[in-house]
Amino acid sequence: MRILLVDPTFQRFVGFYRFYFPLGLTYLAAVLQNEGHEVLIYDAEHDSKCISLSTKDLSLQHNLYKNALEDDSNSIWLEYKNILKQFDPDIVGISVLSVKLKSAIKIAQITKSYKDSIYIVAGGEHVTARPNDVLDNFFDFVVCGEGESGILDVVEQVKNKKIVERVLKPVLIQDLDMIPMPLIDSLLDVKSYRPIDLGLMMTARGCPYNCTFCGLSPIWGHRVRSHSLKRIISEIKLRILNYNVDYFSFRNGTFTVNRNWVIDFCNELIANSINIQWECLTRVNAVSYTHLRAHETPENLVCRILLEKKNKSSKNIKLER
Repeated sequence: MRILLVDPTFQRFVGFYRFYFPLGLTYLAAVLQNEGHEVLIYDAEHDSKCISLSTKDLSLQHNLYKNALEDDSNSIWLEYKNILKQFDPDIVGISVLSVKLKSAIKIAQITKSYKDSIYIVAGGEHVTARPNDVLDNFFDFVVCGEGESGILDVVEQVKNKKIVERVLKPVLIQDLDMIPMPLIDSLLDVKSYRPIDLGLMMTARGCPYNCTFCGLSPIWGHRVRSHSLKRIISEIKLRILNYNVDYFSFRNGTFTVNRNWVIDFCNELIANSINIQWECLTRVNAVSYTHLRAHETPENLVCRILLEKKNKSSKNIKLER
C-alpha cells in the first residue's frame, strides 16, 4: 500500500522555524517499509525560509494560525493537496498534538475531499487522551499510545477490507531493539534539512514521574524501556555518516533516570571515539555531579557552566558527589 504520514503545521503558519523532525513518524515509516509498503512523510512544519522567533513574537502572531485554518487558499493547504495528487495514498496517518488538533482535522478534511476512499488514521498525545475528538471529524481510526504495532493493525484491517476496531490500544513494545531504526529518508525533501535538525533521538521510552504538564506517560508508560547501548551507538554513527550530524538532542522523558546507564553511555561514546555535542531532557533531582563530569569536554559548555555554578554556590543547586 501507499501510506502518507503527516505532521500537521502550527508553527510554520506564524513563520517560526521548527527545529528537528517528526521522529515518531520515521519509526512508523520504518515499520511499514519493512512490511513492504511505500511510505512518504510530509512534515508540514518544515520550511527553511522560516526563522527563529521569541516566545513573545510567536504569541503575537498566533492569529496567523487561526486565519489559515479558515483560508482554503493558504499555500500550505495547496502544497498538501499537490502532495496528495502526486503520491495518491491508500492510507494517511496524521500525528495529533493538542495545539495542532484543528490543523490535523483540516488535513483530514482535505484528504477526504480529494478522495473519500482514503483511510485516515490519527495517533499521538492528544488522541491518546481524547480519541473522540477526531473520530467524528473525517478520521477512520485512532491509535492510542505506542504506534508501531497499532499502525500495522490498521493496515491489516484496510487490506482485508473489514473494519473490526476503530480505536486501537496496542500493548507496549518490551524490546525496543526490535523496532527498526527511524527511516529518515522517508521525509519529503530530506536534503533540505540541516544536520542539526536530524540529530533528534530517543534512547528509551517511559518515565517514572507524574509531571502534570507532560503527556509522555500515557503514551510510553511509567516503566523505562531502553534501547541497548550497541543499538544507540550504531544509530549515532549512522546519523553522522549519512547526515553529517554532530549535535544530538536526546528527548527521552528523563534521560538520566538510570544513573549507571548514563555513565556507561558516556564511556561508550569515548570508547568509540565519537566526538559530538549533545543535550538531553531530565529532572534536577535526577542529575548528579558524577553525571556532569562523565562527559565533560572542552566543547561541552553547558556542563562546564553547571560545574562552575556548583563550585561557587551550593545554596540553590545541590548535586550529588
